Amino acid sequence: MNAFIDAAITVFGRDGFRSARMEDVADLAGRSRTTLYTYFRGRTDLVLAIRHRLHPETNALFVRVAELVDPTHEQVRQWVDDFADVFDRRRVEWAISMEALSEPALHESLQAEMQAAITVLVEAIGQARRDGRQPRRARIEILFSQLLYTMHLVVIREVFSDRDEVMDELARVWLEELREG
Repeated sequence: MNAFIDAAITVFGRDGFRSARMEDVADLAGRSRTTLYTYFRGRTDLVLAIRHRLHPETNALFVRVAELVDPTHEQVRQWVDDFADVFDRRRVEWAISMEALSEPALHESLQAEMQAAITVLVEAIGQARRDGRQPRRARIEILFSQLLYTMHLVVIREVFSDRDEVMDELARVWLEELREG
């Protein structure tokens, strides 16, 4: 199964999610298409498997927010930089994941993933706050979306001319929330 996921990362990264062919994934994995379809119904299942590989690293970063009790800008900036490092190390997987976000067949699964990640963040921020107050969920949904999309634009697409300034501003926005909204 891992051979298929590794092959999918290569093929989707090279050809794009929508243009990738399952036959190419099977060939690169050194297996038959029949065997591939035994494990995965199609590209969407492979994308979910790729995203599943990203969970441990990203969830660990979300949980780390709880360690930021009375955080400084430098601590939050380090957290943002660590997030960027994960995006950078796993750039192909994140690019595939972001491309697949608009795929209707993935909508329900992606929505559940996002909600689970936001729940982890809300709980972690509540733990980090001295008064234990939970942040407003809607605000965390916005900040979470902003974090992911900014990472995509800054790290994957490299569209901003001053990465440092953008990352500093992202850290400032999160610091404001972490300091009890």
